[in-house]
Amino acid sequence: MPRFKFQGFQTGTQVTLAADQGADSVNASVATWGQADTSSLTLSLSASRNTGLAPFGALYTATAASSAARVAIPFHDIEGVWNYGDPGNFTALDNNPIWGTDADTGYGPRGVHVHEAPGSYTIAHTAYDGDGSRTETLTVTVEDPDTVFAGADTAVVSAAGSFSGAPSAASQFTTVTAALAHLSGRQNQRLLLRFDETFTDTIDITETSGSGRRLYIGRFGGTSQKPLIDKSGTDDTGITVDGDSFDEVVICNLRIQGGYDPTNPPSGGEPGGNGPRFAHKTLWGLELSNLGGVGVELGGTGGDIRGNLYMANCRILGWRGYGVHGGDVQDVGFAGNVVRQPTGTINGSQNTTPPWWARVAPFRLSRPRGVTVFSNNDTTCFNDWSASSSARGFQAHIRWNSGGDATNSGEILSDKELVIDRHRAEGGEFQIYNATGGGYGITDNFVLIDRLHHINTAHHVASAVIPMGGTTLRNAVLVAPNTPAGTSTGMRRFVTGSASEAGGSVLSGAQTRRSEVYSCAFVDLRTDANTAGRSGSQDRDFNPGDLDDIAARYFANNLHFAPNMVTGGTTEHAPHDLVTRWSVVYDGERWEGGPVDTARAYTDEVTAEFSPQPGSVAIGAGSGKTSLLDFHGNLRDDVLAGLSRSAASVGPFEPDLES
Repeated sequence: MPRFKFQGFQTGTQVTLAADQGADSVNASVATWGQADTSSLTLSLSASRNTGLAPFGALYTATAASSAARVAIPFHDIEGVWNYGDPGNFTALDNNPIWGTDADTGYGPRGVHVHEAPGSYTIAHTAYDGDGSRTETLTVTVEDPDTVFAGADTAVVSAAGSFSGAPSAASQFTTVTAALAHLSGRQNQRLLLRFDETFTDTIDITETSGSGRRLYIGRFGGTSQKPLIDKSGTDDTGITVDGDSFDEVVICNLRIQGGYDPTNPPSGGEPGGNGPRFAHKTLWGLELSNLGGVGVELGGTGGDIRGNLYMANCRILGWRGYGVHGGDVQDVGFAGNVVRQPTGTINGSQNTTPPWWARVAPFRLSRPRGVTVFSNNDTTCFNDWSASSSARGFQAHIRWNSGGDATNSGEILSDKELVIDRHRAEGGEFQIYNATGGGYGITDNFVLIDRLHHINTAHHVASAVIPMGGTTLRNAVLVAPNTPAGTSTGMRRFVTGSASEAGGSVLSGAQTRRSEVYSCAFVDLRTDANTAGRSGSQDRDFNPGDLDDIAARYFANNLHFAPNMVTGGTTEHAPHDLVTRWSVVYDGERWEGGPVDTARAYTDEVTAEFSPQPGSVAIGAGSGKTSLLDFHGNLRDDVLAGLSRSAASVGPFEPDLES
């Protein structure tokens, strides 16, 4: 018989229900709608701050607990969905992103969001423990910069003397230097550049006296085109902000390009500042390109703890140092950003002329002191320290590590929190931790990677390297394309917890916290002919790997698929749905568009969802833990009552629940 689900009625209220079918009708009054709350799930929310300037960035924490059977560690096992009360889309994400451009949604126990416009917003989080759910809310207030920086607290700059669209009563200047001199020493400082002009001066702001200052750097005039800070051919940064007196810094809607220092990186855009200790920094809508050093430099040396950073809807295209770099950062969040190398750099070593070919990672955060959140970002990383084809291991997409500063050689990273929610990555290993030598050790933390799509390029060694205890990887699709024979090592391991892979050593007594890999898809598209290693003789069969160095681990309910290999291949849990849902062609560097570069890709390859097809034994075949929410954020049917199946599917995708 049909079953209906009703929601939205307050518990304890009287509700009258009626149904008609032909001449028959029935109605009943439900005097006590709802049922007693027998769930053990508790939930509370907090924010890194509750008020600030637009664009307003904040990190959000969901603290949940439950005695449900599947919950051993709430950080990992209670799954949640954020809604930021701010409908809109990331404009920095392009190329048909897998999870879309919605900026209003996040997943996991920690979230990050930037509210672009002033107003009051209700932040909601719904937590699921496998037995039930609970929703809580909090409110943040976003201030209007036109009010905070009224009158002469705003300086507008147009070299052409065109001030149409500037805030009323703002002070007008034709040079950046004059505008900065006017703002210097003010408690509130707003610098606006005309939207369609190019500026070559460095914006260098230092305030060391006083406290509670607020700084805003942005544009005036047009709503789409952004002013350009052009440092091409120089050894200067585009923006440098320093000093201890700023409580809040906002930098938004600018383009920055150029900057070159071959002997002393970092240099380049650096809109995060060069060593600031601000309480809160928000970066929004920035476009950084052709950088000789670092795109965003967060600073940090010698245990000097930095403030919070919120970076969203930004693009960094081409860098020589790092895309984003920092040490001793406190709490940081990245949402809806693209950090991408240009095409044509996969075999190139670090060069000395534009376009810069990165020698290091898109993201590196050394000695993080608090919470780190990545939400719906896109990275590519093709290069390593050497261009040698025989010994090539790519830089990690995200280096979140304890090393990098000789003054802290005895320091280790432990009990910190990292949440990666929806990340698309291409190139080398998706290695979220890397101890850089010098005595740095690998230990236990709280790391949650939920919804990852990673495709290796030629020369790859491994896919996901997650050597810390306390790491959960779920809803990941890891793909090895059919790269030409002799260019790839194949997948030595799809997933590894090896300390040697991560460049560090296991500390005594560490890596005992349980690590888990479940509800993932491991896909190897190579043929037998293309499994030959770089030597031309070493075959690499399909091998999904394991967390080999971590004592407490769980590795199950994953879909394994290597359909093109006769030797060592597998079509476990077949058949699969191979309909291409986002990517069209893999060309060896980027998986959308062509023409195919046959030096890097064997033929036209696609990266499909690899989800179970109706009738596959994967449907209902899983045992043990599965994710409550699938790759696209759908609740699995063992969470939703009244659906046709009673067991979740293997892998990251939930087939059509209502078919």
